[in-house]
Amino acid sequence: MGSSEEIRILVVDDDEGIRRLLKLLLRRQGWTVVTLVDGERVVDEITSLNPDIVILDLMMPKVSGFEVLQRLQAENPACLKRIIVLTAVSTSTLGALTCESELWAVVRKPFDNTALMAMVEECLRAHRHVAGVRQQRLGSAP
Repeated sequence: MGSSEEIRILVVDDDEGIRRLLKLLLRRQGWTVVTLVDGERVVDEITSLNPDIVILDLMMPKVSGFEVLQRLQAENPACLKRIIVLTAVSTSTLGALTCESELWAVVRKPFDNTALMAMVEECLRAHRHVAGVRQQRLGSAP
């Protein structure tokens, strides 16, 4: 997770309008935002960027969000708790999402901007608290 000075959020969506909207909303909070058009580089970006949160679309060209989640579930399952999925897929298609219970949230498109930002802040607070507790334990170790 990022330091307290810098919050990093990775937005992955093939819809340019949604990427631009999310980038604007998130940057207004003072957060650093990196955007990707498809899931092709997501797993590598999660490793190198170590974002505090990932906002991920499911239906994208090349590598879908479903495929990204499968890879992450196999290679880095802990990061699933920091993923907010945005999707317009049908409920039946969403049923194929095997790791839904491990994700922070699944949000249906179209989404409410205010509610989404509140969800992002809640996720950040939860993970900062977990990171803070880990840091305290490490600091108090002999």
